[in-house]
Amino acid sequence: QALGNPQEARVAFEKVVALKPEDAAGYYMLALVYEKLKQLDLARSAWEKCLEYATEEKMVETAKRHLAHLQGRLK
Repeated sequence: QALGNPQEARVAFEKVVALKPEDAAGYYMLALVYEKLKQLDLARSAWEKCLEYATEEKMVETAKRHLAHLQGRLK
């Protein structure tokens, strides 16, 4: 039921990236959860990690789009 509860999802995906620190998909999901929780600095860090490890073009594009959006909100 973690997907319906952002706090539980945050804990779950933080565990994923702790166990698999090069898992781009884990950072992708974690970044989305952080955005939902309005933890924008953490979201930006997670998107940056996602971008660092992502190999799929669509994931890279999505991460870049979210980072650009966050840069405007964090200024």
